[in-house]
Amino acid sequence: MEKVKALEATGSDFSTFRHTVIQRRRLRPDDVEIDIKYCGICHSDISQVEMINQTRQPLVTGHEITGIVKSVGKSVTKFKVGDRVGVGFFVDSCGECQYCRSGQEQFCERGVVSVFVGKDYDGSQRQGGYSQSIVVKDRFVLSIPDNLGLAEASPLLCAGITTYNPLKRYGIGHGSKIAIIGLGGLGHIAVQFASKLGNRTGALRK
Repeated sequence: MEKVKALEATGSDFSTFRHTVIQRRRLRPDDVEIDIKYCGICHSDISQVEMINQTRQPLVTGHEITGIVKSVGKSVTKFKVGDRVGVGFFVDSCGECQYCRSGQEQFCERGVVSVFVGKDYDGSQRQGGYSQSIVVKDRFVLSIPDNLGLAEASPLLCAGITTYNPLKRYGIGHGSKIAIIGLGGLGHIAVQFASKLGNRTGALRK
């Protein structure tokens, strides 16, 4: 196990954060260790912090993670030390059920493992990206192109994919018409994605 510094929430608001030390597992053959450079603040992080008084368990949140590969397991071929990478909300799944095989790990029959909510398959509590480093199965690590800054890429790991996925899934392209309801954190990213796809966009506000 490797000890790393982290920020831990101990109560139901962000004023309760404190410095702490957590343990990351030793590298498994298919693991990637990432030196974290940036981690966004998503509403899901805020929601989990607000629930701490109910669970009474301190928590290291953060799931819009970007950084540099620090080390890789012996079976990892897609990544090497020094690569620019990112990690989103999911960090493991069984990899064998019908959903995992079809690329829909969020429906994993065994139960998908999230970056900080709940426990890993080995029973250990997951801890998120407000820390120095993280160890993640290689299937859940994403490459970040050199022309995209790590800070700018960070929110794309949750807010970005949440809006990009339906555009991609339903074949939105040139000539399509879409409606974006609300121009908050996700809405303005959706507008940018749609404009890059050559779409006409409409924004509706309640």
